[in-house]
Amino acid sequence: MMRTDDSTVELLDRAKRLSEMMPDLEISVHHNSIDTTVNASKVRGTLALYSNAGGKLIAKKLSESMSSSLGKLNRGYDYQ
Repeated sequence: MMRTDDSTVELLDRAKRLSEMMPDLEISVHHNSIDTTVNASKVRGTLALYSNAGGKLIAKKLSESMSSSLGKLNRGYDYQ
């Protein structure tokens, strides 16, 4: 696990730590929030991102499962 609180881990630090850990799979889960006075149509729901072909099915299933379990809009999955 990269972090267990709302602290910031810079992108280069994340890459270094992942390189040291050598995981078989990296899953990054984000919960975005926005002020209720702002149009939140582009930030609500779940979205899973993958970075190689091997992660595509995992991202699809993760997005489906999270949206169903949380009762949130499923925004699908996408290549990053």
